[in-house]
Amino acid sequence: MIGAGAAKPPDPQSPVQPRNEKGKNPMNSEKGSPSGPVIDVHSHATLDLGDGRDAGTNISFDFVPPWTPESGLELMDEVGIGLSVLSMPEAGVHFDDAQNKDRARGINEYLTGLATQHPTRRGAMAALPVTNIDAALDELAHALDVLDMDAVSLPTSVHDVYLGDAFFDPLFDELNRRRATVFVHPVQAKASEPLNLGLNQSLLEFPFDTTRMIANMIFSGAINRFPDIRFIASHGGGTLPFLLSRLQILEPATGAGPGRAKLSAQEIQDGAASFYYDLTAATSKAHLTALTEMVPASRLLVGFDIPFMPAPTMRPALDAIRGWPGFTDKDVEKIFHKNAAGLFPKVAARLHGAVRTRGRGA
Repeated sequence: MIGAGAAKPPDPQSPVQPRNEKGKNPMNSEKGSPSGPVIDVHSHATLDLGDGRDAGTNISFDFVPPWTPESGLELMDEVGIGLSVLSMPEAGVHFDDAQNKDRARGINEYLTGLATQHPTRRGAMAALPVTNIDAALDELAHALDVLDMDAVSLPTSVHDVYLGDAFFDPLFDELNRRRATVFVHPVQAKASEPLNLGLNQSLLEFPFDTTRMIANMIFSGAINRFPDIRFIASHGGGTLPFLLSRLQILEPATGAGPGRAKLSAQEIQDGAASFYYDLTAATSKAHLTALTEMVPASRLLVGFDIPFMPAPTMRPALDAIRGWPGFTDKDVEKIFHKNAAGLFPKVAARLHGAVRTRGRGA
């Protein structure tokens, strides 16, 4: 049963429609770049599996903005987005291991179907049942080798165990071997719930959670142990761009904490610069100033958080990137298209005319 605010699973037999109903071709959108269209690396699909809750976030549909595959494409056209890489990073974490495994498989097939219908408009990132690492490894192989998905998505933490903890090492070993692109999205940490002031988690806790994840990856050494994973941090790195100098000043003197190796200011900088950062809700002058002091434009990506970000903010976000005095035209070209094309080579191949049949699981 598909809920009222949810998307209906697509029919994989439907014909591919690289152009939308209005006849526009986003490959030639004025919002693109000479290299190609705007690639959005941070957007989501929604799906009701029959319980009235979004399968990707486990939030009641009473609090999820309306979205369908068709309305998503229409919004992309209005904004000037050529392609969105869809993810549902929490789909395999909210239930017991067996349910998480089944739900992740169903979500991955659903996202693959959406991308198969519109291969030059959508990509798909795998959700993994990361409460059980063996199950996550099995699903990773199915998602990348059978469904032929474009990348992997993970939550920042699972039951308050953050990425960078040794619990994730077997999964990271395989992701590193595959040189995978991994998009990381924040979640509400259970420990922070009593302290959230009753505010919506997206206001403060999401940027704080992203900051905790990046810090743990740096200070645990995981970002160096798995150098071939291309990690994308959400929302411009949360509060890290504003706190980086504080970490560089204090940690070499005080240490990061018990059992953690002391790092130099340069090692902390290098760790932060190892990530890619999407610019979802992070295009203010203050955020771009701090972020571009931390990483070059070659580490920045476009994101819109469809359907959760207000639609009227999306065009101004693109305009803010294009108008930022610290970016050259070549920088904007990288942020809009080139950087993402390098992280998602299958997407790039489809956009540049090498559309092929997706995996046999599609």
